[in-house]
Amino acid sequence: MPGEHPFITIGIASYNYASTLEKAFAHIRKQKFTDYEVLYCDDGSKDDSVEVIRTLIANNPDITIRIMEWENSGVMANKQRILDNARGEYVMLCDADDWMDDDCLEVLAEAAKRSQADRVVSEIKNVDEEGRLLHMQKFSKYPNKWSEELHHGALYRRATLLEHNLRFTNHIPDDFCFITNFNVYAKKTEFVFRSVYNWYIHIDSTSRANLLNSEWKGIKMVENVLKQAQRVKPQIGPLDQLQLQAECIKKYYYYLIQVAAGRSLKEQKTLYQQMRELMRRYEPDYLKNKYIRLWTRGPYMRKLHLEIWLLALSEKLHMTPILLKCVSAVFGDKLL
Repeated sequence: MPGEHPFITIGIASYNYASTLEKAFAHIRKQKFTDYEVLYCDDGSKDDSVEVIRTLIANNPDITIRIMEWENSGVMANKQRILDNARGEYVMLCDADDWMDDDCLEVLAEAAKRSQADRVVSEIKNVDEEGRLLHMQKFSKYPNKWSEELHHGALYRRATLLEHNLRFTNHIPDDFCFITNFNVYAKKTEFVFRSVYNWYIHIDSTSRANLLNSEWKGIKMVENVLKQAQRVKPQIGPLDQLQLQAECIKKYYYYLIQVAAGRSLKEQKTLYQQMRELMRRYEPDYLKNKYIRLWTRGPYMRKLHLEIWLLALSEKLHMTPILLKCVSAVFGDKLL
C-alpha cells in the first residue's frame, strides 16, 4: 500500500454510476503498478454508488481508496474536488464508467518518470459495453500539446496545477478549456504511442449523448472553443498560437459535421453560415493555417482527418454546403 504521497492519484468524479463502478475498480485492482491511491468523489448520487464504494473499500484493504461525499453541485465542481484533495505526484482523471488496460498505470508512470513531463497522455480506445473496439483515437505522426485535449488516459503533474492555481470552471467543453489553460504553463508533454485506456461510449453519458443533439449546442460549443482560444493566445508564442488555431479549426469542422448529420441541405447551409461567421469573427485567417494543408511536411505536419481537409478546401472553393451533405452522411455518426 502506498504512503501518504503516492505517485498517482486516480480521481473518479461520479454521479449515479453504481452500475459501472465495480467494473472500473476491477480493472484498477489488476494494475501491475501499485504506487497509487483512488480518490472517489461522489456528487450526491441518488443510487447506491456510495454503498458500492464502501464495499470495495472493505474488500480491498491493500488499496488506498478515499471516499468524499458532497451535495450535488455539478460535474465541474466535483472534478475540482479531485484536484483540491489529491495527494499524488500526478493526478489521473477517470470517468466512473471507463476502465484501464492491466498495464495502464505502469505505462503512464514509466513515461512520467522518464520524461518528467507536466502532462503524460496516451492514445485511447472508444469501446462499447462489451469492450468491443468502436474507434481507436491515435496520435498524428507529430502530435503537439494543443492537438490532444482529452482527459482520458492522461496524467497531470500536481505541482504544476498547484503552482499556477489551475482550476475547473463552468466553461464547456471542459476538457478543451482546462487543458488549454494547463498548456500555457506545461513545459513538456509526453506522448505514449499506444492505447492503455478504454473510453466507454454509450447513450447515457451526459458529455457524449447531449453534446451535439441540437444546432444551438453545436454552434455554442464552437463559440465557447473560440472564446477560450482568445483567452489563452495572449499568453503563448506564435507557434503555439498556430497549433491552437489548428485545433479550433478541427473542432469547428467536427461540430459542423455532427450537427449537420440527418438535416436537409437548406438546414445544413444555415448551420454552416452561422458557424462560419463565428470563425470569421474570432479567427479571420483560419483558412491560411498551415496545419490544415494535407501536403505539409516536416515538424509542422498535422495529419487532420481527410474530411477536415476536404471541408477546408471546399470553403476556399465556396462549395461547403454541397460537400457537407456528403461528409455528414458518411461521418456524422462518429463521436469526437
